[in-house]
Amino acid sequence: MEMVFMGSEKYPNENEFDIFLNSHGGSMNASTGNEATVFHFEVEPEHLNESLDRFAQFFISPLLRENAMKRELKAVDNEFKEDFPCDNSRTIQLFSHLSCKDHPYSKFSWGNKKTLLDTPKEMNINVIDYLKVFFNDYYCKSEMTLAICSTDSLDSLENMARKHFSTIKARPSVRLKMKPYNSPFDMSKFNKLIYVSPVKEVHKLLLTWNIPSQSFHYKCKPSDYVSHIIGDERKGSIYSFLRKKGYLIDLCAYTQSWSMFGLFNCEIELTEKGLDHIEEVVQTVFQSIEMLRRNGPSKQIFDINQQIQQYCFNYLEQDDPMDYVETLVHNMMNFEVNDYLCGNILTYDYRPELIEEVLNCLQKEKVNIMISSKRYSELCDQIEPWFATKYHIKDIPSSWIDQEKCSEVNNDIFLPEQNRFIVDNFELKIANNHVDVPVMLTDTDSGRIWFKPDFKFMLPKARIYLKLVSAVTSTVEFYFVCADMFNELLKYHLNELIYEAELALFGIELDVNEELPRTLVFNGFNQKLTKLFQNVITGVKEFSFTDNQFEMAKEEMKRQYKNALLETDHFMHTLRLYILVDKNTNPIESLKILKELTSDQMKQHVTEVMQQMYVESLYQGNLLKEEVEDLQSFIYSTLKFNHLPRSEFVKLRSLELPLGRSLCRHYGFNNTDPNSSIMVYFQIGPISLRLYAIASIVKVIMDEPLFDILRTQQQLGYTIYCSVHETNSILGYSIAVHTEANKFSPDHVDKKIMEFVSTFFMKLKDMSHEEYNDYINSYVKHLKQADLSLNDECRRNWREIFNSNYIFDRRQRLISISEKLTKDDIQKFVKDFMLDEEGVRALCIQVVGHADKEIIENESSEEEFYSDTSDFSSSECESEQSEECESEQSGESEKSHQSYIKEYLDFELKLIPSECERYQRCIKNIDIFKNSYRLFSVSTATEDIF
Repeated sequence: MEMVFMGSEKYPNENEFDIFLNSHGGSMNASTGNEATVFHFEVEPEHLNESLDRFAQFFISPLLRENAMKRELKAVDNEFKEDFPCDNSRTIQLFSHLSCKDHPYSKFSWGNKKTLLDTPKEMNINVIDYLKVFFNDYYCKSEMTLAICSTDSLDSLENMARKHFSTIKARPSVRLKMKPYNSPFDMSKFNKLIYVSPVKEVHKLLLTWNIPSQSFHYKCKPSDYVSHIIGDERKGSIYSFLRKKGYLIDLCAYTQSWSMFGLFNCEIELTEKGLDHIEEVVQTVFQSIEMLRRNGPSKQIFDINQQIQQYCFNYLEQDDPMDYVETLVHNMMNFEVNDYLCGNILTYDYRPELIEEVLNCLQKEKVNIMISSKRYSELCDQIEPWFATKYHIKDIPSSWIDQEKCSEVNNDIFLPEQNRFIVDNFELKIANNHVDVPVMLTDTDSGRIWFKPDFKFMLPKARIYLKLVSAVTSTVEFYFVCADMFNELLKYHLNELIYEAELALFGIELDVNEELPRTLVFNGFNQKLTKLFQNVITGVKEFSFTDNQFEMAKEEMKRQYKNALLETDHFMHTLRLYILVDKNTNPIESLKILKELTSDQMKQHVTEVMQQMYVESLYQGNLLKEEVEDLQSFIYSTLKFNHLPRSEFVKLRSLELPLGRSLCRHYGFNNTDPNSSIMVYFQIGPISLRLYAIASIVKVIMDEPLFDILRTQQQLGYTIYCSVHETNSILGYSIAVHTEANKFSPDHVDKKIMEFVSTFFMKLKDMSHEEYNDYINSYVKHLKQADLSLNDECRRNWREIFNSNYIFDRRQRLISISEKLTKDDIQKFVKDFMLDEEGVRALCIQVVGHADKEIIENESSEEEFYSDTSDFSSSECESEQSEECESEQSGESEKSHQSYIKEYLDFELKLIPSECERYQRCIKNIDIFKNSYRLFSVSTATEDIF
């Protein structure tokens, strides 16, 4: 896939297109699915014609160089290894592994070193020749669709398309030569119970049926009708029934469909109690399916869904253009020409016989039942060869699918009732005063109201944001855990209401984040938004929970905290924030607090946070001033809280890192994950708009060479990125690399990151003023881009209010600053904050993956795989890596890697002691480290700071 992007006869430089797009505010990407590959890019409008020429040449005359292919093989292998700990990918591959071997679905679709290098070599297959044959067979007009989205006229776009793409080769469709395939499964082997040992802490039940392909039924979408009812969460649903019993955390029903066949899935996340009652859960699903058969397809339910889809389409907010063209090319592959724009959203025809056809496939004699839980790990005696997933297959117990039990009438399960949030009035309201930014309507001891009526998007929609600041009467760490529990319990309390509203295209977000205040967000069509708002606020007032619900929420939060620790990238960011933020907690500490938390303590917390509050709100969209004031008054009159003085707001502060480079190294908690996540974070200091503009421009310039050098040339990993951070008004900049522990040590990756920064600094010095101005212009044009949707504009305004900055013209100020910046300013920033040994304040976070010694010893073709004709010298790399690994091991404590792993299974925070000249200090205890240095003062967001 990526090989196509690596140079063409007309534009032979390997990353020329990437450089061109990056300097003109653009980017590119590609993705491969089971039956299609999509290539897409975005660029500033005035450079579209040039970009299309470069883009088209990839499909007309790609170079497909062998040395580029060797590097790309590494990237594919890196991507596979990065996906290795993903339970979803493991499930997909397990189904492929268990399918009929002569069916395309049985193929290993990820690709890795073995399939792309070792096996072809054993079979004397020249991969580059095979790649060229594949390109000639499939990259032709008959197999391709093209979508272009631009502000240019349709005539102009058509002319560009004809000019640049008309010379793509035309050949008969390969599909005409393909053997017809149907089901990929032998039903006698499919209709089984499979136990799977997952990576994450989860109890998951997956019921899967093989159904006919639904791709050809997009006009009536029969499987969507069935999944809509089975996946419903209102009264009468499987979800509601099992949740009240304490068996269920989550449920979703969905269809996967390809041209040859489809799969209908009912996926249920279970509690411990639910896993103990798995037979009853399975029977409940079949009772629901039997209820659907007895009632037959409902024209009323179909009409309601069709009505919602229609007003969804009529009042769609503008999508990101790159996402939109990606959707379009998929639609063009599968729909008739008149349905390209709407076939994925609208349902046209009511076809009850097709709904019944899907229901008839959902038989207990045809189901595959998969249970993923570590409870069954010891039972699992088979291993899937690619992801090493452990599993066990047996017959489904006859009692689980007992005919009498599965067809029994369950009076608690019935068809969904009428949705009270269906919209039929789309009238636009005209506000008196036109304003460009939110206006403060009131400022009282109880809160503030910000209001901005919509004069731009002219949609019958609105968004409401509430920031609820409560008194913190306990430690911040205890407060965070209680806040997470409050969220979980409140979501359960309001679930049926929220789900019903979401079906009618309303949105509700309940959130607690590291900034402490709770956030409530409402969005949707304003006709029923007031009703939803009042119902939710009333629900918050009436909130209560039982001891059983408390234990369920506690179990779920425990699982969430543990799973967050298992993801190396997430844990890397968690460590960064834990070190930088003075009163921040981490999932390990949260687990300890959660373990001791009682129902009475939780009830006390709820009482305290509801007793004293401050509410700051933003109302934006199709609303009038009088409505806004009434809604805010409803909050005050319903919740009846005492006001919280602003002087009592808890404000988190950031640690000022010491001069030099500080190392924090920790093994990943998943001992089967070979991936390491390494970040170098450079602390800049108190934020100002000028510093933020410079950091953003550095990122714009750095993105492409970072990817090209560290990923494409040096193949350090598949995911490599740089970021600008704002942590409690302190600016930072980071470079992160996800690598494989079997290939590169953390010190080696850190060294390559710092070498890159030095190379980047020289690139800045050598950069022409013309090239520099291109990047500045690109950044300025990005800032000048109008918000695409009401949602985008609201989020931008809310960010200013939530962070108490209130700089609603931030983009205009950044433009003014950026246009005055010189190349010297950018160079000085990189030198002072990233390279100056005496002035840099850097934090090196390293979450180390678990290298498999046997894999390293048995990879006979390792040297060939990492050799390359590029500037990147693999032998030098391996030599450096080996030396650094030895140095690293000699500097570690006496505890072996295995002893660390044993302790990590209990989720204890235990840093790896390391001694290395690359770092001024190694953090051995985070709390001691944090207490050894001063905190930045709390910043007040004023124009002086910005």
